[in-house]
Amino acid sequence: MTLWFKESGDQANKKIIFLHGLLASAQNWQIVSKRMSHEYHTFCLDLPNHGHSVHSDHADYEYMLDEFINFIEHMQFEKFHLVGHSMGGKLAMLYALRYPEKIEALVIEDIAPKTYPKRYLPLMQAMHDLELSQFKNRLEIDRALEEKVSDKALRLFLLTNLEKKIDHYQWRVNLHSLIRHADSLMSFPSCSDNYEKDALFLCGAESEYVKDTDKVLISKLFPQCNIYHIEGASHWLHAEKPDVFSTYIKSYFEKF
Repeated sequence: MTLWFKESGDQANKKIIFLHGLLASAQNWQIVSKRMSHEYHTFCLDLPNHGHSVHSDHADYEYMLDEFINFIEHMQFEKFHLVGHSMGGKLAMLYALRYPEKIEALVIEDIAPKTYPKRYLPLMQAMHDLELSQFKNRLEIDRALEEKVSDKALRLFLLTNLEKKIDHYQWRVNLHSLIRHADSLMSFPSCSDNYEKDALFLCGAESEYVKDTDKVLISKLFPQCNIYHIEGASHWLHAEKPDVFSTYIKSYFEKF
């Protein structure tokens, strides 16, 4: 098995799997996972080319799907709740469309099954271009990255991928592969199937990732979906509004 994960909660409880977005990792789900682990058995995964999981020359959704399927088979999960954000949300949608019988409840966070602009490509390129061996500490790296990424909150997010070895820094994310597959990561695989079960789509009221016009596309693939917007939140709902986000999914899961 090539996917690293962190689990919490009683093994006798129902399973929840959390899938993170591009340039994120399992640790981004810590707050929500902790809240849900009182009643559920939670699993936060590092997806391929992220965190502690396998780094590969492959990085498209079909590859990620294969690795995720291997994880499910290795863990011998019969059914589970699935929550995915952004890139992880696309992977969750793809899995649900292909294997609906495995899903008890599906939650998709602030993403639609469509192609997006490559807005993350300049960020990944800025990270890739840094010669990390030149820097002595994180502050120096932050200042160097600031030349191309002025938003402090965004830089802090990118720097969550930075780790220190004995005598040097390195990225925990496989930037080379992610940059090379940027077109695939921003797209969504064509799929003729529909997911005929309930699905919950949670969107940020201040986010531009899911527009009103996208709701037709979502409803075509997920005809039984419910779409809600969380006020005061942008793209990272679970990080910006963890209490509200947790309340929504907990209430939704209680139906199953």
